[in-house]
Amino acid sequence: MTGWAAQALRARAAGSARGVLEACRRGLDVLDDHRMTLGASELRARATAQGAELAALAQRASLVSGGPRRLLGWSERWRATVLSAPPTRPPADPVLLTAMTAFRELAARAEETRSDGGRPAPALEREQRRLEREIRSRTLHMRGEAPGDGDRFDVGRLLRRLGDEVRLVELAVLDGRVHVLLCGQGRVRRFEAGLLAEAEAEAEHVQAGLRRLAHPGAEARLPLVEAAGARLQHLLLGPAAAHLGSGPVVVVPPGRLHRVPWSLLPVLRERVLSVSPSASSWLRARDTAAPPGGRQVLVRGPGLASGGAEIPELAERYGAARTAHDGAGRHRPPGRGYGIPPGSVAGAPPGHGLPPGRGLPPGRGYSDPPGRGHGLPPGAAAGVPETRASDTGIHAGATDRGDRSGLPDTGSRTETADDGPRPGTTGPGSRTTAPTRATPPRLPDDHTRPGASEPETQPGKTDREARPPAPGGGIATPAAGDGAPLATGGPGSAGAVGGDEVRGPGARVAAEGADGRLPPARAAQSPGGPAPRGGPTVLEGDEARVPRVLRELDGAALAHIAAHGTFRADSPLFSSLRMADGPLIVHDFERLDRSPYRIILPCCDTARFASVGADELLGLVTALLPLGTAGVVACTAPVNDAAAVPLMLALHKGLDAGLSLAEALRDARASLPGDAVHQATGWAFTAFGAA
Repeated sequence: MTGWAAQALRARAAGSARGVLEACRRGLDVLDDHRMTLGASELRARATAQGAELAALAQRASLVSGGPRRLLGWSERWRATVLSAPPTRPPADPVLLTAMTAFRELAARAEETRSDGGRPAPALEREQRRLEREIRSRTLHMRGEAPGDGDRFDVGRLLRRLGDEVRLVELAVLDGRVHVLLCGQGRVRRFEAGLLAEAEAEAEHVQAGLRRLAHPGAEARLPLVEAAGARLQHLLLGPAAAHLGSGPVVVVPPGRLHRVPWSLLPVLRERVLSVSPSASSWLRARDTAAPPGGRQVLVRGPGLASGGAEIPELAERYGAARTAHDGAGRHRPPGRGYGIPPGSVAGAPPGHGLPPGRGLPPGRGYSDPPGRGHGLPPGAAAGVPETRASDTGIHAGATDRGDRSGLPDTGSRTETADDGPRPGTTGPGSRTTAPTRATPPRLPDDHTRPGASEPETQPGKTDREARPPAPGGGIATPAAGDGAPLATGGPGSAGAVGGDEVRGPGARVAAEGADGRLPPARAAQSPGGPAPRGGPTVLEGDEARVPRVLRELDGAALAHIAAHGTFRADSPLFSSLRMADGPLIVHDFERLDRSPYRIILPCCDTARFASVGADELLGLVTALLPLGTAGVVACTAPVNDAAAVPLMLALHKGLDAGLSLAEALRDARASLPGDAVHQATGWAFTAFGAA
């Protein structure tokens, strides 16, 4: 690559634009071949930094001699290249799987300790960091298996797919200035906008304003945030804003501008708007077919200020859709509202289930994790008293109620639970016939002990999967915190157990197959047999554990995960969603055979990325896109949990009517009340992809 860079510089000195482009092309091909020998997505992304000089030389030569179409081709040549190649699956490594389970258990215990009076847990945190280093080291040593990607970006194909209505806006940065490449109506046009440094500074001001508007009582800042959005439009779009037409818009920003809340820009505020890491990524998402069956998965994690109030409503919506297609929307009993406890959002009008004037104190509706100074204590929802785990014997973050959901029982939850036959049995509802083997009994909290009796399934709980026994027919070890020693991984050591996972000498996760892959999820069952075709799977309380959640997500058509999100700028692949047994990290998602076709993440900071390499992005959303996800709705800023509930319900109403994610999100924003909290919540969410 160094040799080809020297050749490109020599050609530029000689005034040969063609020589510059040829040398850059050959050098980047060398980089592609090297990058595909690496298995870890993090290494692939960081390796592209070696080609930044070649890509910049090619862009400058294209700008001078090739016109907008050639500039677009070279911008795509090095943008989000990690998303253009099939990911390498993590190996079926027992040591790696054991370390990930132990990390999850330690992280959950450390979070519980911090939230219980704010006491630090230095010993747990040190061990957690050690496990992070072990997981990262083993992941970075994976070798690439996929050949080089020979499918090059074709500008003509992009223009054909856009048609006459859709506009794609790709932002290229040359020498610190933003150049807008406007694609649509069969042509590519270029416009000059503002300086990248000024746009980044303005975007930080907007983020700070949205963060403040997540709290009730900040209405005076709303005009300031709107004015900052107008300045951002001038810096990022410039004169191109007047040529966007009236149809849908796809924005392709550089990595350093992915935190911009694009729906805040005045020209984009009422449009069907989606964002994509690259034009190539948008084309792949457009061509991705939905999986058969239309299976929906609804997950509710612990500790949300609203208690994940939209989950019961969504379970009722999708469950009722299979029994009564009246075409006139879903019936909501009087007084049900949106399932939000009284006082969740200040100033919400009566039509949203919130009495006028009832509001959270400042800082109570914020969705940072407990212990950060903003969120509610574990298990505390608005208007619901806090219940400590020591008083009830349940997981920290759950409230004292039958379904452990953190909300008063509104009666809207679907009854989809029946354990059904276990492996080794036959009968109605069983899928396979396995050799007879003693199945260890299980307690309600998933801690398996000899002699315990099987708990009776409670109405409203989703069924537990029929779990294969531990290798060799062993009994699952109690989880740490139940008196069992916590092992941190290593050959021949017993590891931590969380939910569906079993550790022992040389054992893998019991929930996985022999190759380390997650087995296909089966539909939730009702007491009378299989649920109606396409019925939703609801995971909450102790059911919302990482192994079970991953099994259900694999191959789903739609997933909605209401859980606390944490972005790790220092290690983006350890960004996580908080489940009942600990964090669900990006490394976990990479084990899916196929991620959900559509996924909705009403969680703070789930759309944050780390910009690395030449112009690559590492984060939760970019981990899902190469795995089969065609569309994601995620959040670029902290939001008010309770204000997100009506937005999510309106979003699903649009999806139920056959709209895309971008169309449904546009209509959902328009349906929100006009107060500052709800407006800021709508602006913070972005639709990624093309589903």
